[in-house]
Amino acid sequence: MILCLMIFIYFLPTGHSTLTGKRSGQVLSYATRKKFCWKCLRGSKPHVCRKNFERSAKAMEPDMAVELVCRNKVLQESNCRVGTLIGDDDSSYISAVRRYAPLPIKKVADINHSTKTLSNNLYKLTPKLDTKVP
Repeated sequence: MILCLMIFIYFLPTGHSTLTGKRSGQVLSYATRKKFCWKCLRGSKPHVCRKNFERSAKAMEPDMAVELVCRNKVLQESNCRVGTLIGDDDSSYISAVRRYAPLPIKKVADINHSTKTLSNNLYKLTPKLDTKVP
């Protein structure tokens, strides 16, 4: 099964991630991480605290990836095995998933990140012109 792993963090104290089926486009599962709780900071009355992460924001990405791919109850109950992940070129999440996955995981770069990387590399190869070309 080929799945797409989307992770959005942007170095904030919160992060969210979705596991999406490549063919169906359906969200199969999601994970969230919060480093603090506003209600706790304000000394609020007893409440359901949403704080669920203590480490750095950079560690959120691999933690959520491992939860979604390796410890996912929905995938385990349906006896579904993940063989390929589509994502960005960051190696932190794929190395964490490979460390905990029972089977080998193949990684494929998504088209948006591949296009951007190729464009940037081609741009770097072009010579710098001192004159304007009409």
